[in-house]
Amino acid sequence: MAECQSKIPEVNYRNEDWWRDFFVKPFTEFYSTVSGFIYARRGLLGSLSNLQQAFNDPKYGALALEILLGGVNPDCVAKASVDENCIPGNSMASFYRRILGIGLDLDSLNRLLNTYRYYAAGGQGYDYNALSKASSGIGVKELESRVMNIVNELYSTVSSILSTANINPPEPKRYAVNGARDLVDAFIEVYNSGMKLLPLYNKVTFFTQSLIAPKPYLKLMYCDDIFNGSVNLMYRYGFGLGDILTPGLNEELNREWAIVGHKKGSTGDLIMKLLSSLYQLNIELVNSKIFNVDNELMKYINNYRQYLYVLLTKLGLKPEDVYWIEVSSSNGKVKLEIMDRDVRSERRIVVDYLEFVTDFSPSLFLGLLTIEMRTSAQGVTLRLYVPWVI
Repeated sequence: MAECQSKIPEVNYRNEDWWRDFFVKPFTEFYSTVSGFIYARRGLLGSLSNLQQAFNDPKYGALALEILLGGVNPDCVAKASVDENCIPGNSMASFYRRILGIGLDLDSLNRLLNTYRYYAAGGQGYDYNALSKASSGIGVKELESRVMNIVNELYSTVSSILSTANINPPEPKRYAVNGARDLVDAFIEVYNSGMKLLPLYNKVTFFTQSLIAPKPYLKLMYCDDIFNGSVNLMYRYGFGLGDILTPGLNEELNREWAIVGHKKGSTGDLIMKLLSSLYQLNIELVNSKIFNVDNELMKYINNYRQYLYVLLTKLGLKPEDVYWIEVSSSNGKVKLEIMDRDVRSERRIVVDYLEFVTDFSPSLFLGLLTIEMRTSAQGVTLRLYVPWVI
């Protein structure tokens, strides 16, 4: 008998090279860039932590000026009265403050500029000797940055994945920061290498995302040996699956018809956490309007949105109106509690478990519905969030 073939030919979970290519190439490339960027940023903060000393070195003095005043309104600088309105969104100083989380609080910056006017002899350009005197007791420090919080989380998660998958981490990439643009370019490398890991571009993360779905559908798409640890090599890399919803019937049917998901702390669970952070990073940059980047989640959903439309239309729902669908199951029946996005009104629908599996499988398999498990005295429920971008 011919071996069953995956319905997704690019998913070859039986092949060692398929897994090795993922961990050796795009995944470890991302680890190398993000760890190298974090070390370079940390080194820059250390070099500029004492501005008086930094301004004594023309190399670091010029770098500090780029970071603190690059693109800032010169009238504000001349008056030693810099506020947020003086720092254009596309300026170097803004990028360091808002994205990289490096700079001075505005009080310290204006104090430095005001004191500098006392020491400066006038003339063109900046007097580094006067800047050194004016910056006594002042140092560049970390500023609050949502982007850097996400980048640090990405580094922590990718490190955990390598450990759980028993993969030796590569050396961090070395970034030399001689000018302000160098760390910006390093950040762009981190972003670009991270986006390569999203399911639209990478079949291993697509496969990982698809494993939160009903067992029968996974067997249909990937063959019966998807759950065979001796054939499916993902288990060697620390993946683990567990039941997250069953029909609530007998043991055999519960086992065969369960919706499965990644066990907490497994490689698959960590990859899902990584993907969530990558999407968050993307959205932060979209909202910042500093870079011209696409909304990657919207791009992914638009690629498969017809499956979600078919599901919601069958339920008599308008996709743009649905916030979440609460799912609970018992005695072969599934109760769907639907929360509207705007008016927050609820509707309830009861369907057979088999009908639920048939209708919801494609959208779950494609990761079009974000799943949140909720446990209460009444048992386990799944909250399925409908993406707002549709």
